[in-house]
Amino acid sequence: MEARRRRNAEGQVTEVYSYCDPINDVECEVFRTRSWRLLDLDASNDRLYVLEAEDSPAIGLTIQPRINFYQPPLQDRDGDTRSDIDEVMIFGSDPYVFEDADGDGASDWQEYELGSDVYRSDTDFDGINDGDEINVYGSNPTLPDSDFDGLTDPEEIFDTGTDPQNFDTDGDSVSDPEDRFPFDSGEWSDFDGDGIGDNSDPDDDNDLINDVDDWNPTDPSVSSDQDGNGIQ
Repeated sequence: MEARRRRNAEGQVTEVYSYCDPINDVECEVFRTRSWRLLDLDASNDRLYVLEAEDSPAIGLTIQPRINFYQPPLQDRDGDTRSDIDEVMIFGSDPYVFEDADGDGASDWQEYELGSDVYRSDTDFDGINDGDEINVYGSNPTLPDSDFDGLTDPEEIFDTGTDPQNFDTDGDSVSDPEDRFPFDSGEWSDFDGDGIGDNSDPDDDNDLINDVDDWNPTDPSVSSDQDGNGIQ
């Protein structure tokens, strides 16, 4: 027995069952044809309205197109992010099989929606497979630098720990590559490199003169203007 399913541009799914016996030179014979098309989904009552028809000449059964409604649970038994209802009634795919052509852990449906290549496990060649980008890290599988901040997704995920989807992880208006403290919205620079942000550091240039008493708090060689002429 052989079963084939196809979906046309109008959303009608046709499933054809046929019997073939090549050993005994018996040509394929269609013994059942079913078709269905989603008409409407009433979310308030969880009712799915479907136009169905069936022709089974082998048993003399013919069902003219008719509208049926169902109240099935919105399950996703194969875990591909498409509900079983959508797979069967809209897309004509198998609700029991997780379809992943490139074996990257992202379903073909996820890749279709995001624009990644269903036949290439790492669409953007950044060293992280599409499945991990989509399901684990939340980065864009089609871009090596999802947030366009100048750091690649692998650099943010594995090196800096910043958000590959947000060019300014801590929201302080300083991009991650320029931010010395990318997880602290109150700090972004460290002039003297002592590990204390300039906003909290009482002595930014580390010249042992507190900023409030330092004529030039960003120059360790100058701390006062003794004659008051504006010249260091």
